[in-house]
Amino acid sequence: MIGKMENYVNVDYIDIDKDSKLKASEEYKQVIQFLTHISGGKLEQLLYMLGFIVSSQ
Repeated sequence: MIGKMENYVNVDYIDIDKDSKLKASEEYKQVIQFLTHISGGKLEQLLYMLGFIVSSQ
């Protein structure tokens, strides 16, 4: 139990489509560009995998 608590990650889920200020930010654009690059153009699949990793912890 202690090990599980130490590895706990607090994630706040944000509906990016409802936050136009965040979606228009330069930081958001840079993160999406980076993720698109490392995913070989399969950004949607990478985002789903990242979501599964976080939810399984």
